[in-house]
Amino acid sequence: MKKWAVIIGIGLIMICLPLTAVSARAGGSTGGGGTGGTSGGSGGGSTTTSYYNDGTSGGRSTTYYGRGTTSNRGAIIGTMITFGVFLLYQITLAVRRARSNAQAPHDSFPIDDDLAKEFEPLFYKVEDAWSADDEATLQQVFTPKYFGLQRAILFRWRKQGKINRLDNVAIVQLEQEASSPDRPHVVVTAQARDYFEYPDQPAAYNQSQHDQAYIERFTEVWELQRLADGQLIVSNIRQ
Repeated sequence: MKKWAVIIGIGLIMICLPLTAVSARAGGSTGGGGTGGTSGGSGGGSTTTSYYNDGTSGGRSTTYYGRGTTSNRGAIIGTMITFGVFLLYQITLAVRRARSNAQAPHDSFPIDDDLAKEFEPLFYKVEDAWSADDEATLQQVFTPKYFGLQRAILFRWRKQGKINRLDNVAIVQLEQEASSPDRPHVVVTAQARDYFEYPDQPAAYNQSQHDQAYIERFTEVWELQRLADGQLIVSNIRQ
């Protein structure tokens, strides 16, 4: 995005720079100033005319140079467009930063032991069901709204002929954000190998996909909701 915004901005500046003023006189010489003179003879000759251009008087004022006014207008428009592109780029960056800040953990602290014991099996259950493309299990551990969003992602990937696989999943650290007891927020740092498998491709191809994926560490905030029976389910995962 940044690369293309810079290229577009430079291109607009180059396009919209004022053209060099060119005298509209055809075939005449352009003197440096002084008085005009005429010479010639019978049967033919040449005429040379010089004009002093002070920019204010006479037919050769600066407005006579054909593209002066148009070039100025073009430069203004070009500057406005370039500024607009730059402003749009800055707004995009600001939105991304705000979104990233909103997704990041806020004021986390050590997790309550009882909450940690409840969360760990839920975390592994979700990750295993996701990797197995098991919608029935995901529906049990997600709120209806969040399940609808995640189901749409899985459906889109299936149409594209791929399944998101996770293996070597392991929790590294658990914390929590300040939240209400019935809607706890757990900050989980974990690691996993995350890759796509393509069922229509040969086994060797999918093995290559697996082998090329590294085990990487990630941090997410799981926003939970406690049901009337005490069960914890997932209402959102901030990544």
